[in-house]
Amino acid sequence: MSLASKYHLYATSLLADIQSATDVFLPRRDDLARWLTEFLLRSAVKGFHADAAEVENLIALDAFVRLNLIPVTRRESLA
Repeated sequence: MSLASKYHLYATSLLADIQSATDVFLPRRDDLARWLTEFLLRSAVKGFHADAAEVENLIALDAFVRLNLIPVTRRESLA
C-alpha cells in the first residue's frame, strides 16, 4: 500500500468516526469534517504526497477524537 493510500484510508476512517458519533459532543465537529473532506479530495489525486504538517494533523486529530471519547475504528499508526 502506498503512503498516499494509507493517509487516505486513515482520514476516511477518522471522518467516519466523527460523523457517526452524533450523540457525543465534539468541539468544532464541522470544521474537522471539512478539513478531512478537503484532505480526502487532495489525497485522491494521483501523485499526492502528504507533507509533514498534514500527517501531524491526522495524528493529532486521532488523539483529539479519542480524548473526546468518540468511539473509534482501529487504524494503523502513522507515527
